[in-house]
Amino acid sequence: MWRHERRIIKEVTGLTQRYQYRLTTKLQILFFETRNTREFSNALKLSHALILSHFAPDNYVVDSLLQNRYVYLNGTLALNGDVHLVLNDFIQLIVTLRFYILSK
Repeated sequence: MWRHERRIIKEVTGLTQRYQYRLTTKLQILFFETRNTREFSNALKLSHALILSHFAPDNYVVDSLLQNRYVYLNGTLALNGDVHLVLNDFIQLIVTLRFYILSK
């Protein structure tokens, strides 16, 4: 179970640790740093939204979808996965055979 969770933490935050006790201290430091910032740091990015909605299993597939121009955000082509989403943003995916191959 911890291997799966560490992989998710690595994709979201970029922290890589092999053991839980070392990861816990780094997560606490990250939590306190983000809590003290005034900007809204929990904003959802387009790449995270595609992963969380299970349209893409990992960041490699998200990058591939964006490079092949299969993702539209509010009717315009999305080329950057770091775009912050706001309420009522509309994400569209072009579904082709290549999309199914990339998602499997």
